[in-house]
Amino acid sequence: MNMKRVWSVEGVLVLAGVAALVVALTVWQTAERQTPSPGRGREQGGQVSGVPPGAAAVEAEFRAESTSPATGDTRIPQAVPGGEQPRQGTTWSVTESADAGETEPGPDRGGHADLAQQTPPRADEMSTAELLEKLDRLEGEALRKALARLADSGPADFDLFVTELRREGQTFGFRHQAVRILEMRDTPESRGLLKEMALGRHTDGNPDLERWAAQAYLACVKDPRAAVDLLDSKAGPVLNLALLSIRGLAVDAPLMKRLDQLSSSSGRAVRICTTQVLAADRVPRFPSEAMEAITKAVSTAASQPDADQIPARGYYTNKEQEYSVYANALATIKVSDEHLRRRAAAQNGDARSLLYIALGRRGDGSARPALMETLRQSGNGMIRAWAARVLGQIGTEDDLALLRHVAETDPLERERSGDVPVPGSDKRFFPVREAARSALRQIEKRKQDR
Repeated sequence: MNMKRVWSVEGVLVLAGVAALVVALTVWQTAERQTPSPGRGREQGGQVSGVPPGAAAVEAEFRAESTSPATGDTRIPQAVPGGEQPRQGTTWSVTESADAGETEPGPDRGGHADLAQQTPPRADEMSTAELLEKLDRLEGEALRKALARLADSGPADFDLFVTELRREGQTFGFRHQAVRILEMRDTPESRGLLKEMALGRHTDGNPDLERWAAQAYLACVKDPRAAVDLLDSKAGPVLNLALLSIRGLAVDAPLMKRLDQLSSSSGRAVRICTTQVLAADRVPRFPSEAMEAITKAVSTAASQPDADQIPARGYYTNKEQEYSVYANALATIKVSDEHLRRRAAAQNGDARSLLYIALGRRGDGSARPALMETLRQSGNGMIRAWAARVLGQIGTEDDLALLRHVAETDPLERERSGDVPVPGSDKRFFPVREAARSALRQIEKRKQDR
């Protein structure tokens, strides 16, 4: 009984000691939390807010900082190109601001740095140098304000911008935004810079960037003749844009010389656009030179490695697609039929056939013998079909026998792709036979109408 009483007294003493220790620790922790110190919290409105403890908060911050919004991929935080590099024990944290969230170095909760996030400066509070350094990484409202500010900047700040634009190794993103800034600024100096970029300077040879600069330049100058200067470009997209812009303008001697050069360009679109410029000249001063340039385009099209390939859409070969454009151009170009006849007589091969097809489309009956000759040939694909259709316009009863023969025996077979629907027709067909049948119907109708 005594032993039990003694043991109970000792147990009470031990429990009392443990309770006292717990109270002391609680008091110490409370005092520690209430004491502000670097690395533990930050003052907000006179009060100290502590950082939420626990591994879950650290993991949540890391995922927010290193996950791509577009893909959800988790990556190791990277240094921002051209900006401050992350220090050891530092991650890149994203802080929302009125200027659409910029990326700034933040605290590492696993190190000894300040645990509070730093609010990045607003775009309109940055210096020009800071703004230029971050230009290719801004988005949304922050980017819009930055572009407007730089477009309206004074001479000194604009000189800083131009220096950055011309800097070797400048990023594509910066130069892309630079085009927008220069277009918004719209001064003689900014137009000059856009023209430089359109002609291949400060673009690292990127043809799309040069085309964007060319578009911005033409939007600023508002004069189609200014596009002539862009014909010195070596980039196909810029040349196409410039050629489309000058359609309908009078072709003078320097322009005629450049168009003659471009008619034998290796770029299909450039050749086609060049031909369309020549055909759209309302009062050609150089008709012979224009037709010579178009026949050069025909020869160049025929010499391309993929000339006889049929693209996925349609049933014309690559060269036939071009030929259809050139035949239309020759039929509509503002020159006399006599000019065309002389040019046709001096040509051979496909160029000769296309010139006579153009004459026939103009209603010149003198083209009939040459069209009959083309129809008798083999190996020139859709040119025979076009010749047959033109005979439907200008042919006579003397042509019926040949047309009937072609309508029954021509061997050219093509396959219509899904984008050329012909109700009630098979995908495989004989285009020259169909054209000959159409010509027969037209000639016989004219015969009946007489």
